[in-house]
Amino acid sequence: MGTSKSSPTPSGGSWQHLKTELTNSLNNGKPIDANRVVSQTLNGFGGLAPTGRSGAGGGGAGGGNQAGGGPGGGAASRASVGRAVATLSGFGTAVGTGALNAGLSVLGLTELKGKSAAEVVGRVAEHIAAASSGQQRELMRDALQGAILEAAQALGGTYDDLDAGLQSFITDQGAEGLVELFLSEFAANLVWYGIENHVDLKSQSLDDATALRSGVRIACENKVRDLLKVEQSKGSLGSVDWFGTAGQARAQAIATQLERELRGQSQ
Repeated sequence: MGTSKSSPTPSGGSWQHLKTELTNSLNNGKPIDANRVVSQTLNGFGGLAPTGRSGAGGGGAGGGNQAGGGPGGGAASRASVGRAVATLSGFGTAVGTGALNAGLSVLGLTELKGKSAAEVVGRVAEHIAAASSGQQRELMRDALQGAILEAAQALGGTYDDLDAGLQSFITDQGAEGLVELFLSEFAANLVWYGIENHVDLKSQSLDDATALRSGVRIACENKVRDLLKVEQSKGSLGSVDWFGTAGQARAQAIATQLERELRGQSQ
């Protein structure tokens, strides 16, 4: 049930506490709070990227209370997510006001006009994910593809299918809806990347692992939804110039608050 991207869950530091809780839950049927799984995993990473995975040193780096995790962790991973939020929001806003052609134009991907939905979505996701690197880039790319396809309901469809689906979605939910899908998918995938190997080793059945993954996804969705409700109270994301200074600053603020929410530091 796992993904090919998983690797051994680290040991030591905050990771060991999480692994113990997961083992007890999976082996003995003890309930586990999905929110704790999310926060402990993100604290183990020390940010919004799979960093700090090398044993006790990695766990220690992520065990502090700061919203960072050392070089390549907190600050860099937040910046990458912020850039992706800005670019996706700019793309979504352009699609909402001028169709898919306009969205591709703001990304400099006009050569994709008329291509299949799968090719367009794949290239758009790769372009936006280029704000990151390494494993974070792969997780971000997958989340972007999933979010755009879910929004458009155009898997296997044509360019026109993708265009119509995205316009309908953005008319109904705005650029905020696209960002919500992306951040929810990315956060859930990031957490699962951290714990999947340990869960596969300790779960007694496929149902146990599936239930835990579902719980993690719901916890991430709730955190992202609450975060964006606060953001929407400051003004619609569709009214922002996401490629300007103000838009970039707002996107970075969203990424910073996302990390705080996921790490349980919002209070």
